[in-house]
Amino acid sequence: TFVYMNYYRIFTGTMQLDKIHNRKNQGDLTEADKTFLMLLDLSELDLDELVQVDSAAEISQRHYDLENGATVLTAKFSNHLGQLNYEVAYRAEGSLFVTYVKDDQNSALVELEERSRGFQWFFSFDLMFMHGSKNTFKGSVILLDEPGLHLHPEAQEKLLRLLEEYANQNILLYTTHLPFMIDLDYPDRIHVLKETEKGVVVTNDLTESPPDAKLVLQAALGMNAAQKFLVERRNLIVEGVDDFYVLTAISNLLRQNEEEGLPRDVLITPGGGASQVVPLAAFMIGQKFDVIALFDSDREGRRAKKKLTNKWLTRYTKSHTRAMLLGDAVNVSGDFALEDLFPENFVTDIVKEVYSKELADAGIEEIKLKGKDILWRRIKRFMEEQNIEIDKLLIAKRLQKKVSTMENISELPEETKEKAIRLFQKIRNTFGKKDTESS
Repeated sequence: TFVYMNYYRIFTGTMQLDKIHNRKNQGDLTEADKTFLMLLDLSELDLDELVQVDSAAEISQRHYDLENGATVLTAKFSNHLGQLNYEVAYRAEGSLFVTYVKDDQNSALVELEERSRGFQWFFSFDLMFMHGSKNTFKGSVILLDEPGLHLHPEAQEKLLRLLEEYANQNILLYTTHLPFMIDLDYPDRIHVLKETEKGVVVTNDLTESPPDAKLVLQAALGMNAAQKFLVERRNLIVEGVDDFYVLTAISNLLRQNEEEGLPRDVLITPGGGASQVVPLAAFMIGQKFDVIALFDSDREGRRAKKKLTNKWLTRYTKSHTRAMLLGDAVNVSGDFALEDLFPENFVTDIVKEVYSKELADAGIEEIKLKGKDILWRRIKRFMEEQNIEIDKLLIAKRLQKKVSTMENISELPEETKEKAIRLFQKIRNTFGKKDTESS
C-alpha cells in the first residue's frame, strides 16, 4: 500500500451544517467542506444525522453523538504531537458546528481556529494522513512531498519527531528543501536527487550533491558559505563549544612557551554533540577537506566514531577524514573526555568558584565525587544530588580563562601538560605535513 500526500490543508473546525449539507446534495462541495467531512468521517459521525434535529429527542441524541465522536477522534490521535496529549470536543447550536481542542499545556477548551497556526497544521496533518491511509498505513510506503513547508524551524523539528513515529512500522520517504527537515542524527538516511543526462538519480553520495542540495546541507549543518572553515583545508571537529574553548586555551599556552600546540592552519569546529560530529564530518568529506573527528572516549563517542567509520570512511576510502577517540590519543584506557586532561581537584575548584553561592546555600564545603566515569558526569551527578543545576559551558569558559591567564607552562598541572602535548602530537601526525610542505 502506498500513501501519497502532496497537499496539506488546515482543517476548518467551525462550519454551518445545513449549508454543507446543501452543497453536498448539489455536488458543489468546497475544499473546506471536504476537509470538514473528513473530520466527521474520522470521528465516525454522519452529516445527514447531524442536520436532522427537529425534535428535542433528536437534539439530545445529536449531543450524545458529538461527545462520542469527539471521544473516538481523541482516542485515535492523542499524543501524536510529541509530548502533548490533546483532547477534542464538539459543540452544535442549531446549524453551527464548532470544534474545540485542549492539551496538557492549556486545559481550557479553545476553538481550533484560535490555536496557533503550527498547532493547526500538526492537527490537520495528523488527521489528513490517517484519513488518506484509510487506517491501513501500518506496513505501507508513505510518500510525502515537502511536508512542513510553511512551519517555522522549531515546528519543523517537531514534525521530524512525528515523522519518526510514523516510520516505526512503515517505510517513509519525503522530499524537502528545508534545512530543518534534514535529520542530522541519521546522516545515512539522507539522499540527494541529482539530475543527469539519463534522468534523475537518487544517491546517498553527498559528494555528488548538486549546488542547490549542498546549500541546503550547509544550512542544515549551521554553515554559511562565508564561514572560514569552508575555505580551510584542515579541520579538527570536536563534540562541543566547551571542547573548543579548552583546546584553544591549552594550545595557545603551549605555543607561548615554545611547545607545539595545534598547527596554526587547523581550524577547530564544534559539532554540537557526538552525534552531530558525524554529519559535519560527512559533509566535509564532500568538500574534500582534511578532517579529524575527535570523540570523547565514552559510550556516545564510541558509538558516533563507529558510525562515522562504518557508514562513511569505509565508503570514501580516498578521503582525508579520520576518526579519533580522545582516550586513545593520550594513551588512557576507559572513559575519558577533555575535562579529564585536568586533575579532578583542578576542575572541582573551578566549580566551587562558579557556584560558590549555590553550594553555600546547600551547606556544601567540599565536592566529593563518586564513580569512575568521565569527570564531567561525576560532577554533574554530585551537583544534581544537591539540587543545583550546573552549566557545562560556564565551567568551560572559566577553565579557558584560567588557562589563558597563565604566563608559563609550569602553571599547568604536569599531567595536563603531558597529555595535551601527546594529544596535539597525535593530531599533527595524523594530519601529516601541509600540501605545500610535502610538495
